Amino acid sequence: MQTDDQTEGGGAEEFYTLAEVIRILKVSRTTLWRWRNERGLRMVRIHGVIRVRKSDLNGFLNDGAE
Repeated sequence: MQTDDQTEGGGAEEFYTLAEVIRILKVSRTTLWRWRNERGLRMVRIHGVIRVRKSDLNGFLNDGAE
């Protein structure tokens, strides 16, 4: 999902819906919220809808791999 928001690098930032993150990671909605609260998975609210930046998700996954 692309938005018109510009990142520091000049390109458009990519965002995932929670449903997309659930499908990609094959976890439950409850697990996502637990990861947000306990492990710092970043979520943003855009026009009242919660999204996860692709860069935040990649960083979260990379931090867990260390």
